[in-house]
Amino acid sequence: MIISFMKMPFNVVLMEFVWALEKVYHQPKPAVRELAEAIINTPQLKVAMSGVFLQALKLYEEKNIKFADALMGCWGLSLGLDTAFTYDEKDFKRIEGLAVKRP
Repeated sequence: MIISFMKMPFNVVLMEFVWALEKVYHQPKPAVRELAEAIINTPQLKVAMSGVFLQALKLYEEKNIKFADALMGCWGLSLGLDTAFTYDEKDFKRIEGLAVKRP
């Protein structure tokens, strides 16, 4: 079976890209951020929510947050949400403007 990444949501592709660079290729967070930002900023590529992705990458590197958590937090904030209900409080507490509560 061949899976076309063009039919997958970009957020899933970017999360896997970041994960692979970090965990498989052992790239440091600054390098991962630089490569991911290069993809997002490619002029011929239209990326929905590019601001959310860029903010999540910034938090990922600067606040040492897992990228998936940073992305979910930034996405929620962009939608006007101000509270995250999670058992994984550590990373979400590092996102400014986001209150964290246990479910």
